[in-house]
Amino acid sequence: MRFSVALIAAAAPFMAMAAPVKVTRAVSDTTIAVLKFAELLEQLETEFYKQALAKFTPQDFTTAGISVADVAIQNFQAILEHETAHVAVLGQALADNGDSPLNTCTFDFAPVLTDVATMAAVARTVEHVGVGAYLGGADLIAEKEFLGAAASILTIEARHQSFLNIVAGASTVPQAVDVALSPSDVLSIAGAFVKGCDPAAELGLPPGNAPLAITNTGTVAAGTKLAFSSPALNSTNESNSFCQMIIGGNPTALSLPINECIVPEGLDGPVWIWITSDNQPLNTNIHVRATDKIIAGPTAAFIDSRSNALGALVRNADWRACKPRANSCPSRCTPNLRHRCRCRSCFLCTISRARIPSCS
Repeated sequence: MRFSVALIAAAAPFMAMAAPVKVTRAVSDTTIAVLKFAELLEQLETEFYKQALAKFTPQDFTTAGISVADVAIQNFQAILEHETAHVAVLGQALADNGDSPLNTCTFDFAPVLTDVATMAAVARTVEHVGVGAYLGGADLIAEKEFLGAAASILTIEARHQSFLNIVAGASTVPQAVDVALSPSDVLSIAGAFVKGCDPAAELGLPPGNAPLAITNTGTVAAGTKLAFSSPALNSTNESNSFCQMIIGGNPTALSLPINECIVPEGLDGPVWIWITSDNQPLNTNIHVRATDKIIAGPTAAFIDSRSNALGALVRNADWRACKPRANSCPSRCTPNLRHRCRCRSCFLCTISRARIPSCS
């Protein structure tokens, strides 16, 4: 079966009861633009998950390597509920302050809804973009009354981010600090899905940066030499360009010549990458970042260098068919049997080998 959104639609009025903010004085144009931009991104996320849940079946999730498909689907449905509520809350906040959402846009996700694996990878990027967008947007809001409301949505987006890290088999929270993204950064990624409108022009925001894509096939890991494509790169500027990697917690980017853009050792989690016209490291702070030097980007690379027990639980769990005293289970779990054993103790070996003395 596919998944109806009827219950989610019915529940929307209750989910939207989180009190929006009404300011008694005139709200600045910048704050209104940020609220409209955030609401548009929530529209995008809502439509993405709605289309994904309508298209994919439990078997599609299993085919993608998610063996506990019902757990994943339940959480994707919860994310859709949250995004639907965010649209309602932000729309009400705009209405309460004499404005309205940007409702002329449509969204095209057909290229990334080809299979569950692709959908989940894009969802992971979308949620990381959402967190970065709220961090960057909060920094632009002039009226502090809106900051608490924005933060209350940001924390939920971060929880979505963690869930999608788990689905990818990656570290749940790989870094201690996230990276703020400017509206131009966000549009560089999200703009590919937006049709029928020009958000930057209609909201009075700077235009989006040129999109950037990593063209490597297979897993990106330490030592991978990255290759890129972008409509802004050409034979004239590419040879003199630089890749800039920003990692959460670092004040500036790691700057490398584009033809020597190699992922360094010791990374885990998302890396945001821009292409620039000079080698001066980009600043993590969006207020002092040299945007005039940006040729394209960002794009996100996920360096999943640490295995995660929760990811193994979602992607490789044979435990629902386990029998705690199954006679067929060996007394010791070997590497070849860890994910195939049908008894509880051997399953626990996959979660924490130190938990059971007999695990080897």
